[in-house]
This record gives sequence, structure tokens and C-alpha cells, in this order.
Amino acid sequence: MRDQTQEHALRVRRFSDALRSDLAHSGKFRIVAPQCGAAPCAADGEPSELLARARAAGAKLVLIGGVHKESTLIQWAKLQAVDIDADRIVFDRLLTFRGDTDAAWQRAEAFVARELGALAPSP
Repeated sequence: MRDQTQEHALRVRRFSDALRSDLAHSGKFRIVAPQCGAAPCAADGEPSELLARARAAGAKLVLIGGVHKESTLIQWAKLQAVDIDADRIVFDRLLTFRGDTDAAWQRAEAFVARELGALAPSP
């Protein structure tokens, strides 16, 4: 057994960066980063504050998510997208993916990007 904390944090960061990039390059989304004080907002704060900050930044959808590493074989990703104007969840998925390799994480990210692409708001 070995400590994989840094490796896992790097994969989560790469997943997030790639998802932002893929959504922006699709031409269907304009990515904004709402600020909560001096730092970007995080999903662990008050949801109403997050949505208000996102609205102020010009967002129409807010994507919230996280990854739980069950084992070296299985990861779970929980993702929700909130339509700010309608004030409702429009995407709610719990995904599992197998393999704790860069390739497995890249496949999972590409799948999520395709799923979110179906929401297709105008940029």
C-alpha cells in the first residue's frame, strides 16, 4: 500500500481542467468562475450564496460535483447542474468508473463532457 493522495488530487484537477476545456471548446458553453471573496467559489459553502455569486458572474448553469475514490479500482463521481434562472437541478448523475489510471479518468471526463453537452445552452 502507498499514499496516493497527491496522485488522486492531480487526477481530480486534470479532470476538472479537461471538463472546463471540453465544454468551452464545444461552443455550447461559456465558462465563468464566480468569486467568493479572494478565491473561486467552492461547492462546500452555502448553496444560495454560490448560486447568487454565479448569477452575478453571468452564469446560466452551475456545475457542482466531486469524486469519491472507493478503491484503487472504483471511483464515483456525483455531478449536478443547476439552471440558475429556473432555480432547479437539470442534470443529476452518479457515475462510477473503473480503473485508477490516467486513461480511465480521461474516459470518464470525456463521457461527462458528452452528457453535459446535451444540455446545450447558448453561450
